[in-house]
Amino acid sequence: MDEGKTRTRELRKRYIELAGMCKEKKRGTVEELHGIVTKFALQEGVRKDRAEEYLELLIGADLIVLTNGQKRWKYNSDAEWELFKVNI
Repeated sequence: MDEGKTRTRELRKRYIELAGMCKEKKRGTVEELHGIVTKFALQEGVRKDRAEEYLELLIGADLIVLTNGQKRWKYNSDAEWELFKVNI
């Protein structure tokens, strides 16, 4: 298989895994969100700054919505189908 396709599939799997971890929690404080990202980084074996980049993409795609002056967050299930073409 082409190395580029393999890398893309692995990256997509990581995005889905982080989204799934956030979906389990559903909502919380930004500190709790960063705790989820830290656990994700350990679980997937990626640097924390890379995991933070993944989180920023999920926020940019409105899958994670920051509220109350950026102090709280919630998971936006409505964005799942558009992003992943599946329900997580």
